[in-house]
Amino acid sequence: MIVRIQSLKNGLNEFKFNPDADRIELNNDSVKIMQTSVTSNVDKGEHNIIVTNKIAVKISIECDTCLENYETELRDKYTVFYTNEEKMFDRDEMSRLLNKSTQ
Repeated sequence: MIVRIQSLKNGLNEFKFNPDADRIELNNDSVKIMQTSVTSNVDKGEHNIIVTNKIAVKISIECDTCLENYETELRDKYTVFYTNEEKMFDRDEMSRLLNKSTQ
C-alpha cells in the first residue's frame, strides 16, 4: 500500500490493510505465514510526521520439542519520526529528515 503524504490532511490519519501473506518471503521452510494485518497511524503536522505501525502476523510453525505444527501470533509496533526541521532531527534509526518534495 502506498500512502501519498502530500494528500493527507494535518492531524491523525489511520490506515488498515492486510498484505497478502504469499508475498512475504521467508528464509525458513518450517514457518508458514497464515495471515497478516497492519494498522498505520500517520500524525501529520506542519513540519513533522509521526508514523506508528502495528503489525500482527499469524504463523504456523513446527515445535522444536514434539515436531508438531501449531499456530501462534506475532505482534510488533514501531514508530518513525519524520521532520524537515534539522534541529529536531535526532539521527537515530527511528528518525528521518524529510526533503521538501515529501511535505
